[in-house]
Amino acid sequence: MAKLSILIIGGGVIAWSLAWQLAQKKAAVTVVSDEGSSASLAAAGMLAPSFEARHPRAGKGLGRILHNSLELWDDFAHRLSYDPLQDLDYCREGIIAVDYPPDIFPTSVPHPPLSAIMSKRMVLLPGEGQVNPRQLLPLLKKSAQSFGAVLVNRRALAFWEEGRHVIGCFLENEDPIRADYVILAAGAGGDVFFPSKKPNLIPVRGRAFLVEAPHPLLPKVIRTQDIYLCPKQDGTLYVGATEEFMGQMNEKNLLDRLWEGAIKLYPALRDQKILQIFDGVRPAHVTGVPHVRWHGEKKNLILAQGHDRNGILLSPWTVKEVMGLLDL
Repeated sequence: MAKLSILIIGGGVIAWSLAWQLAQKKAAVTVVSDEGSSASLAAAGMLAPSFEARHPRAGKGLGRILHNSLELWDDFAHRLSYDPLQDLDYCREGIIAVDYPPDIFPTSVPHPPLSAIMSKRMVLLPGEGQVNPRQLLPLLKKSAQSFGAVLVNRRALAFWEEGRHVIGCFLENEDPIRADYVILAAGAGGDVFFPSKKPNLIPVRGRAFLVEAPHPLLPKVIRTQDIYLCPKQDGTLYVGATEEFMGQMNEKNLLDRLWEGAIKLYPALRDQKILQIFDGVRPAHVTGVPHVRWHGEKKNLILAQGHDRNGILLSPWTVKEVMGLLDL
């Protein structure tokens, strides 16, 4: 009996999480990605549903999805790695919320002030945490390919269709690829596959800093309503992040304001070396909720789109949803 063949369009954490799990289920998986910059690599990797459920773009029901996915993360991380702390920088030791309105987080507990942070109003969100996307994505690729997933390093141009069925995709400078099912997980670029339709995805640019962390390291992720500080086990610190829409995507002062605000919050940053500036475009769905479902008109096509700021957090949930759609 021939293997079920599945074509995944996309190169970020969502695409490779699906490739890993589908290949493990003995499907013949092909990932089409031009291996350009991925929003996944510009992400902080926070697992923070309590915060993200309160974001202004969050749609109805998103909070429940975020919390459900967080509960899947322990199993997801341990199946991917023998040592998630070492291989993924994965932890769920809580996130410290700073200067939020009182009682906004019902599950929070008081946290003593940190001398390095210029605020005394802190609470801890237990069970939330982070993973390092720059460790997660390569490990997902390696694991997927170890189970037989194949990467085609080309740009996907359009769906290959027969009637109402999507049977594959056309590639740049390469023969088209055929498959039993196609999964579109192309992030902010996903709308290009529907040129005649009104766009469903809002591109939101996010920029952030990676710096040498001051010593001693912050004990946990710190979040205000405008800034987050994510200490990584390699001695670096992720300082994020801007949110920029069309019309303001080249405003340098947004990045300057982020850095100035971070120094005001955490003065020890002032003399630290900036190692890298991350720059990625998040795919926000117009509904405020990611769409992981069968396409309503095109047969054999699954959409995995619109994860916005939560692609890392929602990877296990997305895998579970797609497995259910395929009955695997």
